[in-house]
Amino acid sequence: MIAALTLSVSLLTAPAIAQGPPPSPPPSAKVARTAAPNPTDVALAKAKEVNERVEVEALRSATATYYANPDGKTLRAELSSVPIRVKTDDGWRPIDLTLVEKDGALRPKTAPGDLVLSRGNDSTVATFSGEKGRMAFASPSTLPKPTVKGNVATYPSAYGPGIDLVVSVMPSGFRHDVVIRQRPTNALELRVPMRLSSGTKLGIGADKTPGLLNATGEEAADLAAAPVIDAAAMRDPDKGNISQAKAKIDGNNVIYTAPATFLNDPTTTYPVTVTTASETWEGTGIAGDTHVSNVLPDGSANATLPWLLAGKSHSGSRTHRTYIMFHISGTPLEGGTVHNADLRLHNQDSHTCSDTDSPGIDLQRVTSPWNTGTISWNNQPSTVLSGHVANRGAYSATRCPEGEGELYYSIELIVQAWMNGTPDLGVRLNSVIEPDSTQNWRYYRSHEYGGYDTYPFTPRGPVLFIQYTPADRPVSAVAWRYTEPEASTYDEIEALANDPARARATQSVGPDPVGPSWEEAQQAKESGSEFDIQDAEQQTPLPHESDPPVEPEPDTTLPTVVETSPARDATGVPIITTIRATFGEAVRGSDIQVKKQDGGAVAGTPVYANRTLTFTPSAPLAADTRYTVEVTKATDYADNVMAPHSWAFTTANASLEGLVAAFGLEEGTGSTVADASGNNNSGVAQSTTW
Repeated sequence: MIAALTLSVSLLTAPAIAQGPPPSPPPSAKVARTAAPNPTDVALAKAKEVNERVEVEALRSATATYYANPDGKTLRAELSSVPIRVKTDDGWRPIDLTLVEKDGALRPKTAPGDLVLSRGNDSTVATFSGEKGRMAFASPSTLPKPTVKGNVATYPSAYGPGIDLVVSVMPSGFRHDVVIRQRPTNALELRVPMRLSSGTKLGIGADKTPGLLNATGEEAADLAAAPVIDAAAMRDPDKGNISQAKAKIDGNNVIYTAPATFLNDPTTTYPVTVTTASETWEGTGIAGDTHVSNVLPDGSANATLPWLLAGKSHSGSRTHRTYIMFHISGTPLEGGTVHNADLRLHNQDSHTCSDTDSPGIDLQRVTSPWNTGTISWNNQPSTVLSGHVANRGAYSATRCPEGEGELYYSIELIVQAWMNGTPDLGVRLNSVIEPDSTQNWRYYRSHEYGGYDTYPFTPRGPVLFIQYTPADRPVSAVAWRYTEPEASTYDEIEALANDPARARATQSVGPDPVGPSWEEAQQAKESGSEFDIQDAEQQTPLPHESDPPVEPEPDTTLPTVVETSPARDATGVPIITTIRATFGEAVRGSDIQVKKQDGGAVAGTPVYANRTLTFTPSAPLAADTRYTVEVTKATDYADNVMAPHSWAFTTANASLEGLVAAFGLEEGTGSTVADASGNNNSGVAQSTTW
């Protein structure tokens, strides 16, 4: 007969219990060792004991760090878009891109892959060995000895007088720039010789432009053009000049032509930088982050820049979109439950210092595959609005008194979808009102900027913080015990589970009531797995177990609008205004309609963020007109749908707008106030107190 107890613990305890005479174990049977404690459980217990976060070192990866929270139940994950550490024979080490001389070459101290840079006196600039083989970039002539500073090696005049070759080592590879320090008289041809790995070649891709092709002829990287950026544009996306150097293939060489019209333009500020190669060429680049635009269309070249650009610049004539990817699939996050998820971006620069005078930047989930080697303005992945969120915040190192700073996007719905198995293809950032010619841009630090081991003393690229409860790890187990001695407490069952003369365990329940052999039981116990005990005939909590959790009362309260702007029945509302409805709780699926007094709908853009639904009209409202606003379909996360909420307001009379009179209030006595406008108006103050 089997008598079962319900128990959810590790293999330290015995599961379902059977009675019967104990068989004699074979002489070779050994006492089953106790299963190794789970590192996450150990960290959670420690965090609760010391009341502070404790890292779960066993979960470390190249891009992620996990912590046990002091509540003893939840975890915190910190994800970077590219590697922040490297696995070595001595364990994980933080990336250190400082270039040092080693074995007759320049190498970064600690970096992914095997990157070697020239010390001069040869023509091989950089050699990279990775999963796809060995690849090298060369120069058209013998290189001089480089000047090395940190992660940057500069080869002076490698492309001619005043034209340097600059190689910067990045967390995911490197960037190969030709820096033109003085104004040339003609167009420049910049030749980049390549030594390709097996199975790759230079050629013309399906888009009829130069590219790096794989063994089947598919384009692995787009080499159609290189960005040409002057010094002013490098500092400020709203200034300076930007162009492209068109490419052509000549054997194993890519030749870029920097246009003479750009180079000779008197408004072009020198030095001018041409990014002629990067790690994305040979396929070792990681799809961490990049941006594309209608003036800088090449995502592979932009992926190596130390900044990301999103929004509208140059009075709205230039449109920029940023793409960022984080890896959720195949990590401990899979199957977990999100409590909070924040994407942190370090805002280096912006066109504004205010969070009220621009539409802000919207974030959307990407729904089709992309990588930094092939993404471009004309080849962008799709996105979906579900879970999107906008942020009006803005910082600037040069324009704002508070300097640069951090902006956060709360993306719980997006991250939960990824953890539930939706493909983790990243997010896109773009202007909230992209079709409009509205000045609205943000410069963010990209993953290339670095600062991983010195944060918060230096800025850092995109980081995703996730507070979550990990998924259950159910594995069934069965153990048999016999008549003597009786076992009913936690300690007695633990002792029983570790006595092979009385109990056996397995990871599956088979039809044979005799159960597994002693060898199978031993192997199951030594596997170190965690076990959930299967419920059989009864549920009898052991003395050490707490009472079962009480199910919360279902949420049946409908969401409501708690605040509106303009207020209900407000008058004199400016014709240029935004309309807001603030909810008492987080909602989804809300809709807003604004109508004139004749019933005609007002065109505009709705954006939901931080419990507030904002409607920005596409054009100024009509003066002296009553408008009606109706908010519908708002649904909370218990699936309660709000009742429609409506209110009205009236815009100001255009003839009354502007300064009529300015009264000075410094007299200190009486109720008559003087006119300071020069129009000989007078005023009377009521209920005056001086």
